[in-house]
Amino acid sequence: MGQFIREITNIQTYELIEERFGIHISGITASMVLEGDKYYVKINAEIMAINGGELNQNIEIQASISDSKGNVVGDARQILLKDDFFGIASLGMISGEYHYQDVQAIKVFPVKW
Repeated sequence: MGQFIREITNIQTYELIEERFGIHISGITASMVLEGDKYYVKINAEIMAINGGELNQNIEIQASISDSKGNVVGDARQILLKDDFFGIASLGMISGEYHYQDVQAIKVFPVKW
């Protein structure tokens, strides 16, 4: 999708929250891409179950996207269903359109779905 503009390296995860949901999020990469005159944020990662390869509940992985002032300017989400999860999953999320490229930080975390 689109033309690679730059890598986003300020990515934060929340290990204690991940452990509470029985998962580990690893290998996270994020980049700003340009398609036409719109900027998008593309986020990739792996989700692994910590115990036994199964999820105890359905979860949603959320990414909160912030600008250089710390304002949240977007988000991305992906749902993991416990009945369809078999120990590991690939995460690929693309955030909505931006008319600028002032994206500086991303927080990635699980929540109950």
